[in-house]
Amino acid sequence: MDAKPPLVLIVEDSVELAQVSEIALSRLGLKTMHAVNGRRALEMLADQTPDLMLLDIGLPGMNGWEVLERIKLDESALEFPIIVLTAAGDPVNRLIGKLQERVKRYIVKPYSVDELKQAVREVLDLL
Repeated sequence: MDAKPPLVLIVEDSVELAQVSEIALSRLGLKTMHAVNGRRALEMLADQTPDLMLLDIGLPGMNGWEVLERIKLDESALEFPIIVLTAAGDPVNRLIGKLQERVKRYIVKPYSVDELKQAVREVLDLL
């Protein structure tokens, strides 16, 4: 019996960027889901726990840091690693990301497909 492919939840308000990410990750044999905002991501998490979340920080309404806080407050939330995606490469945002227990990588936009694939491989231990 084959193991199920890892599931990656992409939380990104740019549909085009999410589609590029979905194509790249599908080529690694991964399954993907996409949420365009934090509220939708939390709804999806209530139904299914991903093996990894790609989380944009600059989301409309509820930003990525707020999504992280909500996940941490949810006692029923299962553990999964997170890769933060952001246009904010400043030291303060990097420090906030490093202080988050679940955040395993911090990728600054614009990033290459290869950079994304490498980070996902490393975090999911698919090397």
